[in-house]
Amino acid sequence: MRRTIARSLMVVICIGLLVYINQVVKSGSNFEVRQTNSEPIKPLTLIERSAPSISDAAIVNNRPVFAEDRKPFSVANKDTTTKKSSAPSARSKFQLIAVINSPGTQIAIIQSKSDSKVSRLRAGESIGEWTLISVTNVSVTVSNGELSEVLELLLTES
Repeated sequence: MRRTIARSLMVVICIGLLVYINQVVKSGSNFEVRQTNSEPIKPLTLIERSAPSISDAAIVNNRPVFAEDRKPFSVANKDTTTKKSSAPSARSKFQLIAVINSPGTQIAIIQSKSDSKVSRLRAGESIGEWTLISVTNVSVTVSNGELSEVLELLLTES
């Protein structure tokens, strides 16, 4: 029904346009394009812009999304190891950024100190040779098989 009405309307508009054009041609009217002001028209120039650099994006990415002022915060981790080893500790390699701990969802957001890559891990998932063992409201436990460490989330003002 709507298509029929739309088509009928288009036909009426086209017929009206044809009648108007026919009358203009029969009357012999000449149309002129006149410039209303005396200044010449300036050509448009393109402004070339480059994409933001990766370092600019990194600055934005490093700011906490859920903080009102988006000022970076520092996270202090306590190193609590259950076994001494010559292998690098998790604390020296990773920083605990955030914890999501709700019924059925336990996620740790951990940032690699070497390349600043942020990873989201659930219990049992790994980052490098370290596996996330458990998640609490303020800390996570990671293990690389022989060494188990607790990374705590301690916020301090910058």
